[in-house]
Amino acid sequence: MSLPLEGSWSTASRLDEGQVRPPDLVGTPAAVDELTTRGPLRGRLRPAAAHVVTGAPPSRQRRRGPGRPRSVPIPRPDQGPERSLAERSLALRRLVLEVAHQARVGHIASCLSIADILTAAFAVMDPDHDTFVLSKGHAALALYACLHQRNLISRADLFSYCSDNSLFSVHPDHHIPGVRFTTGSLGYGLAYAVGVSLAQRIGAKPGRAIAVLSDAEVNEGSVWESIMFAGHHRLPVTAIVDVNGQQALGRTREVLDLAPLAPKLAAFGWSVRDVDGHDPGLILAALRPDAVPGPVAVLARTVAGRGVTFMEGRVEWHYWPLNDTQLAQALADLDRPAR
Repeated sequence: MSLPLEGSWSTASRLDEGQVRPPDLVGTPAAVDELTTRGPLRGRLRPAAAHVVTGAPPSRQRRRGPGRPRSVPIPRPDQGPERSLAERSLALRRLVLEVAHQARVGHIASCLSIADILTAAFAVMDPDHDTFVLSKGHAALALYACLHQRNLISRADLFSYCSDNSLFSVHPDHHIPGVRFTTGSLGYGLAYAVGVSLAQRIGAKPGRAIAVLSDAEVNEGSVWESIMFAGHHRLPVTAIVDVNGQQALGRTREVLDLAPLAPKLAAFGWSVRDVDGHDPGLILAALRPDAVPGPVAVLARTVAGRGVTFMEGRVEWHYWPLNDTQLAQALADLDRPAR
């Protein structure tokens, strides 16, 4: 997923067998109406005021030429009532469970694993300049819930997850407001973030890129190419690794053990911070810019399925959907006092 670039949303989209074409209007309610009722997004996104958040200076709301869509600006924390980070994480988990149950789709444990990470990342990022990439794209539902909390997508869009003709599938699609890169094939999200960071340096533009990876994803060789490149060029990119110790076929220590990961990253010039991945405050502090420029890796120690007792640390919940009884139990678990 991504944060916006330059405060406007331009579109040159190809959906289904439609033609590629730029819209006539950019970054305005009229543009969204054009896209969702007559243009290439017709029937794919529901028109809603939440899809457009104005506030960027007029000079930044200029027309773009043809190219990939850019997200609408994410509202700043001072726009509307702000809840605590813990409250946001809890609400995000509840949304994940409710939507996953309705869709009868798995990857629930992966989503619950990163709820606190997403909450902290969105709280610290500059909405005008920073870019976010969900490299572990199978946890897209957690991202969609976060986008809904930030008023980038409507509740109807969120609950269309995995339904017919919905853009909101198991993996993020770059046509969705707030999503810059389509992800899901593991190993590429960090490369996207590194490329954005390099482009910002070349263009003398402010901002940084943040990518969230799974710990098993770090098995991919392409991830290490990105790690070496960012370290060599001292790029201000941040990689948050969701260290939950699980992957599709078992425990990471049994499939391909990379521990200890921190010294390996440090050897390539990365600043490494090891934190409790379920404490949004600690994650937030770890994401603060470093006095020494260069890439930062945040190793977030998490539990897959966090918050739901029968799901925590169970590999099978990488796949399983929730039935009615399990949903009720899971929601009841979330209502219990935090551990």
